Amino acid sequence: MDQVESPSALIPVLFKLILTPQSDTLIMLSQYFERGHANFAGCFRYGTMLLARKPAQEPMLKGMDQQQPNTWPARFSHQSLTIEIVEDGESFRSLADKWEDLTARSSCTVFQTFDWQYLWWTHFSSTTMHRPHIILFKDGSKFVGIAPFFMETHSIFGMTIDVHLRLIGSGITSARSPVLSMDRVGPSDYLDVIALPGYEHSVSSVLAAYLMKTTQLWDEIDLQNIPEGSILLNKVVPQMRDGGVPISTSDSDVCPNIALPPTADDFFATLNQRTRRSLRRARKTYIESRNFQLIEVTGGSEIISAVQTLAALHQQRWNALGYPGLFSDKRFESMQFDLAQSIAAKGRLRIFVLKDGDRPVSARLVFTFKDRVYDYLSGTDTRKEHDGSSGYSGSGVALLITAIQRMIEEGYRVFDLLRGAEEYKFDLANGAAKNYRVRIFGARSDNANILRSVYRFKSGARSALSRIRCESTIFFTIAGRDGYALALPHYFSHLRKRISDRRALVSHALTGESHPEIPAKELVAIDGRENAGDIDA
Repeated sequence: MDQVESPSALIPVLFKLILTPQSDTLIMLSQYFERGHANFAGCFRYGTMLLARKPAQEPMLKGMDQQQPNTWPARFSHQSLTIEIVEDGESFRSLADKWEDLTARSSCTVFQTFDWQYLWWTHFSSTTMHRPHIILFKDGSKFVGIAPFFMETHSIFGMTIDVHLRLIGSGITSARSPVLSMDRVGPSDYLDVIALPGYEHSVSSVLAAYLMKTTQLWDEIDLQNIPEGSILLNKVVPQMRDGGVPISTSDSDVCPNIALPPTADDFFATLNQRTRRSLRRARKTYIESRNFQLIEVTGGSEIISAVQTLAALHQQRWNALGYPGLFSDKRFESMQFDLAQSIAAKGRLRIFVLKDGDRPVSARLVFTFKDRVYDYLSGTDTRKEHDGSSGYSGSGVALLITAIQRMIEEGYRVFDLLRGAEEYKFDLANGAAKNYRVRIFGARSDNANILRSVYRFKSGARSALSRIRCESTIFFTIAGRDGYALALPHYFSHLRKRISDRRALVSHALTGESHPEIPAKELVAIDGRENAGDIDA
C-alpha cells in the first residue's frame, strides 16, 4: 500500500531466478529494489558501485588489533581521542549527569537529551534483540562526544543472521504496535551524534574510522531522521563513502519552522491576509471568549491528568478519521507519560489545555530546549453537533497561535513545527529543513548463506503481518465509529483514499515540488505523526 507499483518490482524476481543464491550482489541489489526504488538508472548505478567497490580503508586504531575475531572493541584510542563502548542498560543509566552536561554545552535537540534517549530505550527496546552500543568520546579525562547507537541482532536457531546498528530513538517494529509510523520512523524527529563545539571534526573522524574498522561485524547501519545540518550526514558519511563503504542516502521528511521575531505583531505581519484572518478569528472565538478557559501546565501534580486529557483528545480525533491514533501503541503511551514528568521537572515541557466549562476541547504539548520550541502533539474534540458541524472547529488553531505568542514573549528564537508537509505549516513557517535516511552497508553482509535467505523470507512475512495488523486495527476503528454493517464499505473507501494520496505524494516527491496539495489530516495519516489541525479549521 505504501509504494507505487512499477516494473522495477519484477527485477528482484528475475535476479533470483537467473543468479545463484550465494551472490552477495544479488542479495544487496534485491534488497535495494525491494525497498521500492523505481528509478532504473539509480538502481543500476547502485549495483555498479557494489560490484566495483574497493575495500574500506583501514585506519590505525590503537587497541583494536589484539581483539578476537568477530568481537567489538570495548575501548581504543585514535588521534587525540579515546573511545569507550557502553553495552548494558545499567551503564547507560549511569551516564545521566555527563550526558546532560554535554547536551547543555553542544548543539543538539530535545530528542538527543538523556531523558528522551533513555526513556525511549526503556519503552521501545527488546531485551532479546537489542542492546546499547553507545560510543563515548574522551579527550583525556574530558567527555567530548556521544554516538548513541544500539545493536539490533536477528537470529535463527541461535545463530546470528543480521546485525544492524541504529540510533537510539529510531522506529522499531513490534507485535504490540498497531501504528505503522512508530515502526518506521519512531517518536523522535531529529537524531544525530552529540559533540562539544570545536570537537565535531575529531569526533566524526574517529567515529568514521571506528565504523570502517568494524565493517566485518555489522550488516547495515540504518540512520533515520538525520537533519541536513547533522554531524553524521555532513562529516561521518562523506568520510565513509570516500573509504569505499557502500552508502544509500534519501530524503525522508521536510520540517517547517518559524524564526520567531521580537514581538507577536511582527510575527503576524509576516503572514498573508487569509492566514491572519483565520488566526485572529480562532483567538477571538476561544481564547478571548469568557466561555472558554485556557490552562497552561508546566509541572507538578497536574502533569499526568494533562497528558491523559491530551491522549484522549488525540485518540478521539484520529479514531473519528478512521485511524488508530498514536496512543494505541502502548510503547508510545507509556513513554509519553514518563517523559512528561521527567522533562517537566527540568522546565522543558508545556501543555496547553482549552476547556468549555469542565469539558476539555483541545490540548497541545510542546517541548522547549535552549532557544527552540518543538510543537509535538495535539488533540481536539471532534464530536459533531446536531447540525453536523464540529462544535469546536478552530480550537486547535487557537492553541497553536497562543503557544507561538507565549514563546515569543518568553524570548525563544525558533518555533519548530517538526516533520510533515502539511499545508497549514507552510502557511505559518518562514523556513524549513530536511531530514534524511542513510543506510550504510557493512562487509558482514557479503557472507550470504541459506540461513540468511530464510531470515529474509521471515522478515518479509513479518513485514506483511505488520501491514495486516495495521489494516485490521484501522478496520476495527472504523467499525467502532460507524458500526459493523457499514464498516467494510467505509474501510475500502478509506483505503482507496490512502492509496490515491500516497501516489500523489510520491508523484510530487519525484517531480521535486515543495509539498502536495493534500489535506493535512490525509497526508500525515499515510505516513507519519501529525500534531495540529488545518489552519482554516
